Amino acid sequence: MPRMDLSSAAHLLNRLADSAEKAIMPNFRALTSVENKAGTGFDPVTKADRDAEIAMREVIAAEFPDHGIVGEEFGDLHPDAEWVWVLDPIDGTRAFISGLPTWGTLIGLTRNRRPVLGMMAQPFTGERFSGDRRHASYTEPGGPRDLRTRPCKRLEDAVLFTTTPAMFSSTEAPYYRHVESSVRLVRYGVDCYAYAMVA
Repeated sequence: MPRMDLSSAAHLLNRLADSAEKAIMPNFRALTSVENKAGTGFDPVTKADRDAEIAMREVIAAEFPDHGIVGEEFGDLHPDAEWVWVLDPIDGTRAFISGLPTWGTLIGLTRNRRPVLGMMAQPFTGERFSGDRRHASYTEPGGPRDLRTRPCKRLEDAVLFTTTPAMFSSTEAPYYRHVESSVRLVRYGVDCYAYAMVA
């Protein structure tokens, strides 16, 4: 079995994103069915969610069978292992089923419960946002570049992203509205893609 280090982890991270992409993209804007995981409300899951997680799990099992996995669709496998992969094949399934490219594949790696490496991949746009404890990078069809946070230092210059204001309780809503009224621009419903836009 190969030894895990940061270089091999980064390589595997990209292989996982590639395997998820192959399972997801034939279904984007071509869905035939959506299931509801929730007993009440709406928590959608698609064949693409499940197929992508299976594909990533198979890659991990083939390369590092002693690694643990915490998955969105199929639960945990050895979550107390030294190395644990955290997988969300489609974060933003509502956007995915609506045909909006604001969803992404989230992949993380922890060692002894501490984050080591992570990625948000958006296969429709060809973007990957990744980082470890020392460096972050952005890869797009035009090539890679270093990733840094924006220089915004004042709230009134900031852009605020949220899924929807409806998610806040009556206690939280006034605080949200206060922040919303203080920023330059507000955008709704962009899922994990909004986190990538912090940089």
